[in-house]
Amino acid sequence: YEEQAPTIQRLTQLLLTPGRLRNLGLTSRRKNIPQKEKRIVIPFFDEKCDLIALQGRSLDPNSHMRYITIKVKDVPKIYGLDRVDPTKTVYVVEGPIDSLFVDNALAMAGSDIDKSYFKDFDDVVFVYDNEPRNKEIVKKIEQSIDNNFSVVIWPEKVRQKDINDMILSGIDNTELQGILSKSTSKDLEAKLKIASWKRC
Repeated sequence: YEEQAPTIQRLTQLLLTPGRLRNLGLTSRRKNIPQKEKRIVIPFFDEKCDLIALQGRSLDPNSHMRYITIKVKDVPKIYGLDRVDPTKTVYVVEGPIDSLFVDNALAMAGSDIDKSYFKDFDDVVFVYDNEPRNKEIVKKIEQSIDNNFSVVIWPEKVRQKDINDMILSGIDNTELQGILSKSTSKDLEAKLKIASWKRC
C-alpha cells in the first residue's frame, strides 16, 4: 500500500480538479454540493487494482451530504475488491471504513448491489448496521436471507449502530470477529433471529 500511496495521491489530485468536477456536473453553481468541507478521500479499486471510484466522506457530522462519490468506471461501487479472497468467507458490510476492521471484507458503500454479483464467491455473509428500528435495513436483511445468503443478526449486548462505533467503544478486532462469527446465520435460523431482533 505504501508504494501505491503516491499514485493514489496523484490520481486524487487529477480526478478532483475543477474541470473534472465540471464534467461530472459538480460545479459551484449547484447549491447541494458542499464546496468547502473537509473530507477523507477513499479510493476504490477492482480485482486488478485499477481505480474504479473515489469517495469523499465528510468529517462534519452535520453535513447534509455525508458521501460524495465520483465513479471512474461504470461498474458496481464495491470497496475492497483489490484485497479480498473470494475463496474464503467474505463479509459484506455497508461502509468502507467498517470493512477495514473485519477480516476479508468488502463494502457496498451505501449502494444496493445486485446480489447475483456474489454468485461466484464461496461463502458470503452480509453485515448490515445494527438498527432494528430501521425498516430499510430490516428489509435488506430479509432480502439477503430470501436470496440464500448468510447474514449477521447482532446480539442484544451490542448497542452500537455500526462497526466503526463498536471499535470506538473499545471492542477490538478479535472480539468483533468473534461476534460476527457467532451471530452469523441463514435460512430458517436467520428468519427466526430477525423476527426477534427487529423493532419495526
